[in-house]
Amino acid sequence: MKVIFRPITSSLNDILDNTLMKSTWQEYGESYIKALEEVTGLKFKHSVINIRCGKADHSHSGTIGKEAIQIAVTGFSWINKKSGSADRKPDIELLETLTHELAHRLLAEHKILLPNSTPRENYETHKYIYVFIYDAWLEAFGKIKAKQLADVVSQNDMPDYKDAWRWAMKLNAKRRTELTKSLRPGKLLPEKVSKYLN
Repeated sequence: MKVIFRPITSSLNDILDNTLMKSTWQEYGESYIKALEEVTGLKFKHSVINIRCGKADHSHSGTIGKEAIQIAVTGFSWINKKSGSADRKPDIELLETLTHELAHRLLAEHKILLPNSTPRENYETHKYIYVFIYDAWLEAFGKIKAKQLADVVSQNDMPDYKDAWRWAMKLNAKRRTELTKSLRPGKLLPEKVSKYLN
């Protein structure tokens, strides 16, 4: 799969943010895509994915086809990170955002389009993302980096994300696998696993 990176604007900040994200992809992208496909049992259908990086209100995975994934990385780049706290790990935050949006894109390519227009819908959607993304991190990066990525998510200041993560991490590996394997086109809440969503 080919990934094309472009800055959202021509500003220096966006160019630098784009460079950092591209570097993150070059280091981790191939192993993550392989792990993500193995863990979910789904394959990316498109051979090219466009990613735009820089100043934006939020990140999103776009839709299938030509629309680009948008990565909002302002505040993570080296030109800005001096204003952050001393213990921030921008590379880990970049990697978490990239892997998160690619997970959304994989589901979208298979028309497993989970609604997220309200906080409740966002919570339900991210239950599914977090059910499999941690296992993909483990497979691709090992326990240490997976733990670092998990820390980024668990410290999210948005309750719907944080609560969805807590819910997913309470499931044992067997239940996470069962839910992950149920994610197929047209099957949003499979009856056989719906009991785990309560």
